[in-house]
Amino acid sequence: MAYTIGYDLLSFLLSISLLGLYHLYLRIKVAHNPAYTVQSVNIIVRTAWVENIMQAEGKEVLAVQILRNSTVAATFPASSAMLLIMGVLNLSEQGDRLVGPHCMLGATAVLIPVLYRLDRAPKVLEQDCS
Repeated sequence: MAYTIGYDLLSFLLSISLLGLYHLYLRIKVAHNPAYTVQSVNIIVRTAWVENIMQAEGKEVLAVQILRNSTVAATFPASSAMLLIMGVLNLSEQGDRLVGPHCMLGATAVLIPVLYRLDRAPKVLEQDCS
């Protein structure tokens, strides 16, 4: 047990040090070349966009619409993914109470019990779809 804890601690310290060295490397590269990372390029482009919008007359409504659209574009996939995750978790919890889901969903639904509930797979696979 002592060896396992020692290896775990060594692995943890090695991982943290590699992560720290990576961020130090990125900081040095961004200091020499501001457009080295995608995030830096995004900051540069957004700054130029804000300066352009603030200098031009009559683009206030356009700016608000673009900011609204970018917010919706970011939140819609995230909320959709959360709903899908909750649905999968709900169905995986009720797997033993569902009778013949492979009959309704087609041949691909046969893989669900095989992947997640190996001990119950033969019982589900033997069900008749008539």
